[in-house]
Amino acid sequence: MRVVCDAHIPYRLVNSRDFGQRARIAAERCQRLATLAPARYPSPSKIDRRHAMTSELRDVTGFRGEKIVELCLTDYKTFPEPLFRPAHLGEKWPAIDYLVELTSIPGRRLYFFAQVKSTTIAPSSRSLRISTKKKDIERLLQIPGPTYLLGVHEPSERVFVRSVHIGTPARAITSIPLHYELTAGNLKQLHGEVSSFWPTGHHKSTVSRFA
Repeated sequence: MRVVCDAHIPYRLVNSRDFGQRARIAAERCQRLATLAPARYPSPSKIDRRHAMTSELRDVTGFRGEKIVELCLTDYKTFPEPLFRPAHLGEKWPAIDYLVELTSIPGRRLYFFAQVKSTTIAPSSRSLRISTKKKDIERLLQIPGPTYLLGVHEPSERVFVRSVHIGTPARAITSIPLHYELTAGNLKQLHGEVSSFWPTGHHKSTVSRFA
């Protein structure tokens, strides 16, 4: 880094003939500035690298979170077959990441929509913190049919669900209770909740056990 020295020389020395002392004072001050400059002003290349690393880690966390969701929804250890068939919709859909079909319902192809939010922050004793925006919730409320947020704690590969239905305030949701984790029991409850919604003919759910 190039340091521009603008060290000020005392007035009394400027008006004296001691040019050697003037030069020595200026040199000492420039040297001090050069020593301090790297610590006070980090290299732009270092800042760019930090930003790139943070952005890359965020992308990896999101990618892994989506795969964890797919594994969770298609789990069949406690069921004769998976209860759900998730289809990833890609980045062109601003509000939702997955259309999830229910299986084991003869003659019908029922489904719900899900937006995935991944985090590496450890859950508290009561909830998992996630990051959403007000516009995320507003968009989910506009979509006909059941819509859910799926929060993923990527390090532990745990998935939590929260419903966005009529009556949900149109503001950012920042946490999901830990008892909404998609265990085998809650997967079955989610399947039943979505299955019960579609015969009603309503635009959107009005209640949910994952509220």
